[in-house]
Amino acid sequence: MNNHRGIENSALKDNSRIFSGEFILITLVITAVLIAASIYNFLLFHAIAELFAVIVAVTTCIVAWQMFPFTRNHYLMYLGSGYFWIGILDFFHILVYKGMNIFPIAVANPATQFWIAARYSEALLLLTAPFLMTRKFSRSRNFVFFGFIAATLAALVLSNNFPNVYIENAGLTKFKIYSEYAIIVLLLISAYHLLQKRRYLEERILNLIILSIIFTIAAELASTVYIGVYGLSDILGHIFKYISYSLIFLAVVRTTLTEPFLEMARGSSTYDAIPNAAIVVYKDCTIRQANKEALRLAGIPESELLGRNCHDVFHRRTIDTKECPVCINIREGKPLASKELHIPENGKYFDFSLSPVSTETEFLGMVHVVRDITKRKILQQQLFHANKMTSLGILVSGVVHEINNPNSLIMLNSQILSKVFDAIRPILVYQEKENSEALIGDMSLKDINEKLPRLLKGITDGSSRIINIVDKLKGFSRNGTKSTMKNVNINRIVKSSIEIAGSLISKSTLNFNAKYSKKLPSIDCNPYELEQVVINLITNSCHSLQNDRKKIDISTGYNHNSKSVVIKVTDEGVGILKRNLNKIMNPFFTTKRDSGGTGLGLSVSYSIVRDHGGTLEFNSKVGKGTTARVMLPVANGKE
Repeated sequence: MNNHRGIENSALKDNSRIFSGEFILITLVITAVLIAASIYNFLLFHAIAELFAVIVAVTTCIVAWQMFPFTRNHYLMYLGSGYFWIGILDFFHILVYKGMNIFPIAVANPATQFWIAARYSEALLLLTAPFLMTRKFSRSRNFVFFGFIAATLAALVLSNNFPNVYIENAGLTKFKIYSEYAIIVLLLISAYHLLQKRRYLEERILNLIILSIIFTIAAELASTVYIGVYGLSDILGHIFKYISYSLIFLAVVRTTLTEPFLEMARGSSTYDAIPNAAIVVYKDCTIRQANKEALRLAGIPESELLGRNCHDVFHRRTIDTKECPVCINIREGKPLASKELHIPENGKYFDFSLSPVSTETEFLGMVHVVRDITKRKILQQQLFHANKMTSLGILVSGVVHEINNPNSLIMLNSQILSKVFDAIRPILVYQEKENSEALIGDMSLKDINEKLPRLLKGITDGSSRIINIVDKLKGFSRNGTKSTMKNVNINRIVKSSIEIAGSLISKSTLNFNAKYSKKLPSIDCNPYELEQVVINLITNSCHSLQNDRKKIDISTGYNHNSKSVVIKVTDEGVGILKRNLNKIMNPFFTTKRDSGGTGLGLSVSYSIVRDHGGTLEFNSKVGKGTTARVMLPVANGKE
C-alpha cells in the first residue's frame, strides 16, 4: 500500500485532461503505421485498420461486461454489448473485402454493404444509449438481441437481399450516399440527445463520447466521396473510424477500470486509517484483505495473515468454526450489526460486525470489522458494580431497620431475663435442695440452675453478633473511596472479612486456620476496599476446594525488606494452570464462566491493591493448591 499515494497523484494528473499523453502517442503511432501500410499495400492497411477496430470493439464489451457487477453502469454496458456485434459486422467486412480472396467474391459491394450495415447499427446504438442512463435492463437478453440484429443484417448481405451500395466502375449508389448522410444526421441527433443527458455523465466521459461521434461523422463524410475502394478518402475513413472506436474504448475503460481503481487508491489510506480492525473475507472465511489495525491486532505480517481462516485469528478458538456465530453468518452471507464475544485466549471482549459484498447474482464475501470493547466492558462492569453496591446499601439499610427492631427486643429482653434469673436463683437453689426431683418445663431444678445462665448468655451473644454482622454489611456495602482512608491494623480487616465470609467458609472446609501476627504496624487504607480484596481471595480459595477436608490458611505478617504488611491466603485447591497464571488478573479472564464467573474479581482486587501502593502475587501448582500474597506499605513507611 506504500505506492498508493504516488499512484493517486499521477492518476489525478492524467484525469485532469480528456485523454492522457500516452493515449495520444499510441494513437499517433498506430496512425503512422496504418499510413505506412497503406503506401505499401492497401489490403494490408485495410486489414490492420479494421482488425484494430474489431479488437477495440470486442475488448470494450469484455471490459464493460466484467466490470458491470461493480460499476452498475447500464449505459456503458449497453454500448459495450452493441459494439461487440458491430465489431463482428466489421470483421465480416474484412473477410469479404475485394482482393482478400477468402470468399469467392470479386466485387466490392458486399464489403461496402457490411460497412453501411455496421454504421447504421453504430448510429442507432449511440442514439438509443442515453435512454439507458436512467433505466435498467438485462444485459444477457440485450446481448442476444444485438446478436440477432447483427445475424439478420449479415444474412441479408450474404443472401444478396441487402440494397446495393457500390457498383463496379460506377462507384457509390444513391442509397449508399443518402445512407451516409442519414447516418450523419442520426449521429448528430445522438450527440444532441447525449448533451441533454449530460448531468448523468462525468464531464470527461461525455467529452470522449462526443469526440467519438465527431470522428465517426468524419469517417462517414469520407465514405461519401470515394469512387474506388482503394482511394485516399477510404483510407481516411478507416483511420477516423479506428480513432472513434478507441475513444469509446477509452471512455469505457476510464469509467469501469481507471477511476474505480483510482478510488481504491484514494481509499487505501482511508482504509488503513480506520481505527478498528477491518478485513475482507471470502464465503469460506479466508482473509483476502486487511487494514493496518487488523495486522496489529493479529500480531502477524500481512503475508502470513492473508489466506488464513478469520476464525483462527480473530474469533474464539475454544469453539469450533461450525458453531461460531460470526462464521455462520459469513457462510450464509447474512449481515451482522453487532455480536459481542469474549476471547478467553487474551481475556478481551470484541464486537464483530459483517457487511456483505456481492454482485447481482453472486455473493463475494464480507467486510468484517472487529472492535476491541474491553475498556467499555470494564467501565460497564464497574458501573454495574457501583450500582449493585448502591442497591446493596439501600437494601441493607432497609434490612438493618427490620432486623434491628426485633433484635433490640431480643437483646433487651435477654438482659431483663438474666437479671430476673439472677434474682430468683437463690430460691431455685433452695428448692433444689428441698425437692431435687421437681421439674419445671421438663427440666430439673439442677439443670435450670446450671444451663439457663448459659442459654440466656447465648441469646445475648447471638444478638450482639447480629448487630456486629449488620454493621459490617453496612460498611461493606458503602464501598468507600479514597476520601475514607483510615489508619488501621490489617488484622482487624482480615478478621472482619472472615466474619463476613464465615458462611461460605463453613460450607467449604472443616479445616480453616487464621494466624495473626502481633504488633503489626498500621497502614493507611480504605478498610472496606481491602475487605473486598480479602473476601475475594477467601472466596476463590473456597471455590477451588474439591472437598471439605482440604485446608485453607490465612495469615498476616511483616516484610522488613519492603516495609510492608503481608496477607497470605493458602489453599489446597485444584491449582491454576501455568499458562493461565499470568492472565488471572486480566479483566474478564475466568475459567468459571459457565458457572457464573465474570472474570472481574481478581482484576478489581488487583486494582485496589495497586491503588494502595501494594502488590498482589500468586503462586500455584496444579493439584497442590494456590498461595495469594498481598503486600501493602505501612503508614508513612514506618515500622
